[in-house]
Amino acid sequence: VAGTYGLTVTDANFCSYAESLVVGFDSAVSLFATGAVTDILCYGYCNGAIDLTVSAGNSPYSFIWSNGEITEDVSNLCANFYSVTISDSNLDTIILSFDILQPDHIVISSIITNETFSIGNDGEIDLTVSGGTPPYSFSWSNGVTNEDIDSLSAGYYSVTITDANYCLGIDSFEVDLLAFLGNVFHANSPLFNDGYIELFGGDSLTNPVSFSWSNGATTKNIFNLSPGIYTVTYTDAFNQSGSVSFEVGVTNMDYPFPWFVASSTLAHTIHIPGGNAVTIKGQLLMPGDKVGVFYDSLGYWACGGFIEWNGNPQNITIYGDTIGNAGFDLNEQFRFIVRSQLYNRDFIAEPTFDLSGSYSNDSLFSIGGISGLLSLEADSLILQSVLLWEGFNWFYTTYPIVDPHPINVFSAAVGSLELLKSQYLQIYWPAYGLCGFSSIDTGLIYQAFMNNTDVIQFPCILSDNVLYQINTNTCYNVPDGFIEINSSFGVPPYSYIWNTGATANTITNIPPNTNYSVTVTDALLVQQSLNLTSGSGNEYPVLNFDITNAT
Repeated sequence: VAGTYGLTVTDANFCSYAESLVVGFDSAVSLFATGAVTDILCYGYCNGAIDLTVSAGNSPYSFIWSNGEITEDVSNLCANFYSVTISDSNLDTIILSFDILQPDHIVISSIITNETFSIGNDGEIDLTVSGGTPPYSFSWSNGVTNEDIDSLSAGYYSVTITDANYCLGIDSFEVDLLAFLGNVFHANSPLFNDGYIELFGGDSLTNPVSFSWSNGATTKNIFNLSPGIYTVTYTDAFNQSGSVSFEVGVTNMDYPFPWFVASSTLAHTIHIPGGNAVTIKGQLLMPGDKVGVFYDSLGYWACGGFIEWNGNPQNITIYGDTIGNAGFDLNEQFRFIVRSQLYNRDFIAEPTFDLSGSYSNDSLFSIGGISGLLSLEADSLILQSVLLWEGFNWFYTTYPIVDPHPINVFSAAVGSLELLKSQYLQIYWPAYGLCGFSSIDTGLIYQAFMNNTDVIQFPCILSDNVLYQINTNTCYNVPDGFIEINSSFGVPPYSYIWNTGATANTITNIPPNTNYSVTVTDALLVQQSLNLTSGSGNEYPVLNFDITNAT
């Protein structure tokens, strides 16, 4: 320790010598300290701590913490940032900083399935837990220790969740009794108000029962519905009440999409370039082709705005949603579709946006926004399709289906289909392996009951005609005939494979009375095969001679 010290030295003859010595401060020894942090175990607690260790410098030391403490170590700290200034007796000073952390709050979310009157004890509570420190343990008020509980009757249920640090999360839930269920019959188009909802049940209630629907109706069942969500509140004679919601969707997504635009005061402008910047399958558009921008309306693509192509740069004004689902939502993605007169089909188009700074927006809808395209390439063909919602649906097809057998049509969505019924009351019941008919025919109306909402696609044949011309040979046995195929089925372009190996639509210089076969394939890989025989040409002439001998 620094200070003045006396020293007396005595030899063997008892002679003494005294000296005074001064020990000063060594400025080369720097002040140094470290700290050990104890973080908080549970969100919101204040049990953090910082334990300092000073390993160099000259004592005594002083400590000044950012929270006002002046002790070497601090405890009972909340989650925060802390600093400490340490000084020694040589007035050397250092500053250390520490961060006291805590886990996230235990967050409990749930999906509740209410008890239905018709089944009973079929309520469920499905939990999702985040935050805290996994793993979690669960303790329900009904004694269950699983995360999720089922087979519930109507009532209140509470759960206590404990994480790995013994932190707690507590919540309670109510399972209602659904006195009414409903059959939902979905609309056939976003433009048709032909959906309806029929309620059934109510045996647990006491008549009279009153009904109040979100659309203002007061009847038990409601009709003439457009796509949307409808909620009914019911009240019985003893003031027992409840509510249930249903969604009416659009079942008929049949090609072609309607190019109907509902205008509003919420507008966004998209600049479409002219010339060769917009193509269909690499070809230039024809005057009168359409370029449209579509939005999602209850799972149905609806047109928010379009132009008719004239080869020049044009602007499309698209409109936002002011009521219902008629228009773009804020920040909704644009979907571009080009309608071709040549192909008589709609194609999904991929845009390249102009991000040079000339336009304030790109691919998302905004009120007053301006977007610009550098190019638009249409290539992917839109197939016939139908969105079948959970519940009852009607649908039909406009064009013949390539493979119309119900088992094949619903192969990708067989898990969602409960029952398919034709208008002749034939059924396809996949759960029992029953299929009473072999074809979904164009123009007929079919009813499907779906366990889940799903989209069914129908690759279509626009026409089943393959026209051909056979030219007979000029002279008998002279190979100068030809056969020309003019395809008009399906979707162009077409490819041709002849039994001779030729791949053009026409074969020439062919001999008479010869058999040929050709397979024509369209853009949807639909094939048509023909067997043809070349013409016979003129036969050898039959000559009759009268010969007069020479004299």
